[in-house]
Amino acid sequence: MIKLFFALFWLIAGVYFLLLEQQRAAAGMAPTTPFPLSWLAFAMALFNALRWWGGRFWRRAKQPDDSPTAPPRRSRHPEPPEDEPRAPNPDFQFDHHPDSPESHK
Repeated sequence: MIKLFFALFWLIAGVYFLLLEQQRAAAGMAPTTPFPLSWLAFAMALFNALRWWGGRFWRRAKQPDDSPTAPPRRSRHPEPPEDEPRAPNPDFQFDHHPDSPESHK
């Protein structure tokens, strides 16, 4: 977004310099610089606009494709296949209390 802001900034600066140069030429004054500043500002505006557009294009191309030809995404933590039953974790079995009086019988 900042690249778009800079492109607009340089575009406005280029229009300002162009109007200033035309005004100086209409008044019969010599140019202040050997190279028109408006061209430099317009080049900077174009450069920043291309950077903004290229960033959007790159982000869009980088997003995963949900088409059926795209390879399936793999999980970071592989889970066991569904056909194999998982053994229950004894740390999370709360129905059996080892310190209860019934377990000391």
